Amino acid sequence: MILFGLSGSGKSTVGTLLKKRYEFPVLEADDDVELRYNGVWPAEEHLIDASFEETNLRVLEMQHVFYITSWLEKDRIREFSARGFQIILLVASLEELLRRRQARDGAYPPALVQRAKKNYRIFRDTIQEPMISPLFALTLDMLKTSPEQAVQRILDLLQSPE
Repeated sequence: MILFGLSGSGKSTVGTLLKKRYEFPVLEADDDVELRYNGVWPAEEHLIDASFEETNLRVLEMQHVFYITSWLEKDRIREFSARGFQIILLVASLEELLRRRQARDGAYPPALVQRAKKNYRIFRDTIQEPMISPLFALTLDMLKTSPEQAVQRILDLLQSPE
């Protein structure tokens, strides 16, 4: 299963709750980035992208894993879906994502706010594309869904016969 959503959407919170229910490994792409760069989030986007891609390739070969990521390219979404991964999409408004990130990380410099806005637009365009949107097994609006409700909806999905 993949929990997919931008930073601040609730992926880590929901993932932690799911981890308590299942014994599958949980892999967070953001943690992998920091691990590769000695606990520091790199400033260069190409390093972040390369790290995400390495992690994606590794996860594609795994079974029984909860993968938590804030970024997947269209081709990777298609590939994960084709390999049987249930992709759970967590969404929230840009304003809410920024509010949550600032509450978590402190004030954001204008350059990071602009990057977040750009990434949000790209993310929304990707998930709304007609060939991509049907690949999500479940989409949860995290403004209307508590983490506990999200976990229950995910568990219901995983336990339902296909």
